[in-house]
Amino acid sequence: MMTDPKIIREFFTQNLPANIRKVINFDSISLQKDSFIDDSLRLQIADLLYSAEFDNKLGYLYLLVEHQTTPCQLMPFRLLKYMIAIMEHHLKKTKKNQLPVVYPIVIYHGIKSYNYSTDLFDLFGDKKELAQDVLWKPYQLIDLSKVSDEKLKNSLRYGIMAYTMKHIYEKDFLPALKNIVNNLQVFEKQGEMSYIYPKSGS
Repeated sequence: MMTDPKIIREFFTQNLPANIRKVINFDSISLQKDSFIDDSLRLQIADLLYSAEFDNKLGYLYLLVEHQTTPCQLMPFRLLKYMIAIMEHHLKKTKKNQLPVVYPIVIYHGIKSYNYSTDLFDLFGDKKELAQDVLWKPYQLIDLSKVSDEKLKNSLRYGIMAYTMKHIYEKDFLPALKNIVNNLQVFEKQGEMSYIYPKSGS
């Protein structure tokens, strides 16, 4: 039934939130052949992927139908994995580096009421606020090319490692190597030979 264009349009018109309805071109919604469910889960879950234009940009509506009689507490995490798989598929298909919008919807028709949270962050328990501060935010970048050598010297142990990484590609590595050796001699005098000769696999 969810392959019929009239049913598809009616379903998404009824169920998409206002902010999505505002930007989506309903005439562009098209069922895709791709599935992202493992064979071992096909008796429990079915999925349908629709491509659609979001403000003239290609995106996706992902419909998940849960056939289990009881709800799955980890469904938000499952959805996250499926959405990432869709994004990876999109990147390979378009050969571009722009990620698509993927809007997920889950249809549950089990015996028990669906009482689990649909918020991924609730799965982090008492670390929910920390997870919210960490996930979906720009990742931390340490660009050693912008860190001065003087600052690296302030942290002897980490500093030697970072200093080596910073200068390793220089054509004339000898001056940097001399500085590294001088610093390593400090550890040698302190008897910390494990830093100079780390164990295999370190």
